[in-house]
Amino acid sequence: MKKRKKVAVIDDTQMIRVVLQKALSQRGYEVLTYPHCEELMSSFLNAPPDLIILDLMLPWQSGEVFLKRIKEIQKLKHIPVIVITGKAMTDEAVERLKQIGADRFLAKPFEIAQLANMVNELINKGRLHAD
Repeated sequence: MKKRKKVAVIDDTQMIRVVLQKALSQRGYEVLTYPHCEELMSSFLNAPPDLIILDLMLPWQSGEVFLKRIKEIQKLKHIPVIVITGKAMTDEAVERLKQIGADRFLAKPFEIAQLANMVNELINKGRLHAD
């Protein structure tokens, strides 16, 4: 049996975590949800997800700081990251996130199908050897 790909959703809004968990699970992904990114680094080092959906505006530590930390660690830097936010973003801010390592960017509210397509594309892009 083929192992399901693991998606980590980090968002402080419970409704978003619930909706994404349900939508992505229905598409065959194992979905782990977190309300913040505190203490996640050791968990990710022990069992890295195949993709991270990261809210930019989080309590305790910003999504941008967490993204920088992930991309500085050899074992984690290859993991695709989709950044989501309800905050209006300038082109310069989006470009900065891409330079840090964000693979895609979505402004809230977004269509679940659009996010699911991004997840599918990023997980399957060049990852055939990962199994």
